[in-house]
Amino acid sequence: MKKLLTIITLLFWVNLATSQSISFPKISRAVKKITKDNSSHEVRMELFKITNIDFNQVSDTLFFLETSKFETSGRYGLIWNSKEGIEYYYLRGSFNFLSKSYAFGFLTKNNTFIPYMIELVNNWDIENIQLEEKLHSNFTPNDLVHATRIIIKNGKLNIEHICFKDFFYLERDRRD
Repeated sequence: MKKLLTIITLLFWVNLATSQSISFPKISRAVKKITKDNSSHEVRMELFKITNIDFNQVSDTLFFLETSKFETSGRYGLIWNSKEGIEYYYLRGSFNFLSKSYAFGFLTKNNTFIPYMIELVNNWDIENIQLEEKLHSNFTPNDLVHATRIIIKNGKLNIEHICFKDFFYLERDRRD
């Protein structure tokens, strides 16, 4: 009986350990290791401190879209999952929030990133991202965009990252 109780207790602790959610700081640190981009990590940590955002689900997919604008030295970011998202502009220690909502559809009004780019990243359509970069990234200055997909499953992270030139196609992407 004692052996059975020990096995049940061990199974409980193993299940508890594998079902733990992962904190946003831990996710950001893991992304920093992959992307080697310390300044984006620092901005995300400042964002976490002032907004207390925490996409710490046990199983979810989280996306980061981040870029720096050459003209202003500002950093733009968009972080979302299936339930919520936040878009920000960061310059000299100060944030300006461009949007915050709780449904994927929020990412279409005043954002830095065009809705089609967001859609491609949300679907993790690397082939079409690369095609758009090839066909529609011929403007100056042309900033690099970093897209990261973080799949959280059973307390483990699977991180994928792509860097591409910002793209825009007037016929499709203009905002009236």
